[in-house]
Amino acid sequence: MWFGGFGFYVSFVVPIGNEVFGSFEQGLVTRRATLWLNYLGVLAAVLMITDSILTWKKSQSRIRYVQISCAIFMLAMLAALFVLHPQIDAYVDAELGEIKGDYEQFYWLHRLYLWASSFQWFAAWIWLICYLVNPMTTIANAGSNAKSPNKNI
Repeated sequence: MWFGGFGFYVSFVVPIGNEVFGSFEQGLVTRRATLWLNYLGVLAAVLMITDSILTWKKSQSRIRYVQISCAIFMLAMLAALFVLHPQIDAYVDAELGEIKGDYEQFYWLHRLYLWASSFQWFAAWIWLICYLVNPMTTIANAGSNAKSPNKNI
């Protein structure tokens, strides 16, 4: 849900929201929606780490280290997002419909937030690719555990 939701949100919802409502108004929606995306990101990263641990002995050594590193990196980026979010939010005056205080500082924090989000998503892609190419993962190995019907003949 997080992985696809994040991609759909940044690819379609944000640009359409900017077009329909304008940048500031879209930002009012984004500032609330991104918190939920971040919570889902924590869940996704925890599940990734859990899977990496459960398949640790079966996985190829390089793949398992890449996967666990990606999941831990995602959690680090999420921690940064949870720290940055209230700092960015402090610059938003929803009632007046404007950014209060130093706009350059707001914009710099917002760019940092976008970069952290992008790095996190990129790490998730690497984790997923490793998962799919790893011959010992459940999906990649699902058919090989089935007994052959001719085996007992």
